[in-house]
Amino acid sequence: MIIRQAEEDDAQQIVALFHLILKEMEVPLLKQTDADSLKKALSLSFKTKECRQTLAQTIVAEIDGEVAGIAFGYPNENDAKVDSLLCRYFPKVGLQARDSIYDQDANELPNEWYLDSLVVAPKFRGKGIGTALLKRLPQVARTESKFKIGLDVDFSNPKAEHLYRKIGFRGVKTCVIDHHKYKHLQVAI
Repeated sequence: MIIRQAEEDDAQQIVALFHLILKEMEVPLLKQTDADSLKKALSLSFKTKECRQTLAQTIVAEIDGEVAGIAFGYPNENDAKVDSLLCRYFPKVGLQARDSIYDQDANELPNEWYLDSLVVAPKFRGKGIGTALLKRLPQVARTESKFKIGLDVDFSNPKAEHLYRKIGFRGVKTCVIDHHKYKHLQVAI
């Protein structure tokens, strides 16, 4: 397994995994748009350097040339810009312009690097990929002068919460994203 910065050519595989998270979160946008158009628009966004390296960072776990998992996040102050970036290409593929994928935005805290999405492809689960991606994040966050990493985990996903707590994350508050309750966890690095 190789853990590395995402490259432009990874965009389509990244979007396939990112789409799994949107489905799990039951994001209302999925019912309002054509799935193929949404994937095209997101793929264009993930091809940008802004989405992979500057405004946000996308880290991938690669196994035998395949993107097996992703970690996507950004410094908290980039939240609105990243939301806008993810929706930038909606009109280009025939989707209605939006400011955010989510109806209710995440609730990252000041001075943290926010892990927006962590997902492992179903066929690669149980192989330590999520843990490997999480262990790379402190290095990423420190390059952004952030010394805390935050994330939101759904109340109905105790398996993910267990993984995060095993790495050292602790609960700091609760929040609601798209009508689901989440625990906001944070770890100092």
